[in-house]
Amino acid sequence: MLHIIISLDYEIFGRGAGDVKRHMIMPTERILNICEKHNAPLTIMFEACEYLKFEEFDDELLAWLGYSPAELIRGQVRNALRNGHDVQLHIHPQWIDAGFKAGKWDLNVPGRAINDLPEEMIYETLKKGKEKIVSIAKDIAPHYKCNTVRFTGSRWIEAPPGTHAALEKSGIKAHSLADYCPDENRKGYWPLGSKGKVWEVPIYSVELPKYRMFALTRIVPALYRYSVDRSPDFRKKARAAAVSSGHGFLAGLFRDTYKQKWDFCKQSAAEMVEFLEAGLRRYDHRNNEVPLVMIGHSKDFLSDREFERFLRITAKRYLPSGDVKFSTFQGFVEENMD
Repeated sequence: MLHIIISLDYEIFGRGAGDVKRHMIMPTERILNICEKHNAPLTIMFEACEYLKFEEFDDELLAWLGYSPAELIRGQVRNALRNGHDVQLHIHPQWIDAGFKAGKWDLNVPGRAINDLPEEMIYETLKKGKEKIVSIAKDIAPHYKCNTVRFTGSRWIEAPPGTHAALEKSGIKAHSLADYCPDENRKGYWPLGSKGKVWEVPIYSVELPKYRMFALTRIVPALYRYSVDRSPDFRKKARAAAVSSGHGFLAGLFRDTYKQKWDFCKQSAAEMVEFLEAGLRRYDHRNNEVPLVMIGHSKDFLSDREFERFLRITAKRYLPSGDVKFSTFQGFVEENMD
């Protein structure tokens, strides 16, 4: 069986830009409505470090914004759980020591990765994040388990070795960030370290010709983000990406390839279906339970039509065969890794 896990990174922009109502609550509400219409559960990757800062500065944010971000997020997450969706842990460690002043977030180390932290601090961060989600979920979903995390960093890689002990100690069974899967792996996920108690469940990605980077479905969210995130650091990186190693951005357009993630915010319905077909060919789903993880970001969700069309096509064309089903991280991990 091939399990489609639709995961949503639920957050404002990485350097504190954006508005919780506009870039989290409103788009997520539309995504949830679409998923419920087609009986497809969503896994919300709850950015715990960011949320804890929203709670810490609740009075200041209420005075500045006229609403409480923490209250809106908590309410939306609880409603999602009530309606059968999943919520798992997402961590951006740059939020750990963030401050808020005069309407702006101050992230002391914007590029901090999880493996920049000492092992005990990694564990404490996981523990606090997990406890926060459980406290929100416990009276809504009595069988809820926080068993999956998505770290963030400078690259889309598996959980670094320095995090494995903290993951195991905190009771996390799976990590999902890598944008690759070894060619010989026909199961779609693999154990981390020698103990095999924590697993990497990658974000499904496909190698494509470079010219396909310029699809309108990818360009529009990128331009939108550039218009919102005005931090000098982000804009510097965006400009640097346009010219790499002294070569024009268009160099190797028809020769080179790039890795594209299965992203419901940055692909047309036809592209999403193309990836699903490739996944059915790529993995041994007849003899294994295979997770195929789709990613999206609430702040990037600009086209309801394409996502809904993909879900409609999948439900009509692929689910009846018994080869494909919609799943969640909690369900897949419980059934295959516990």
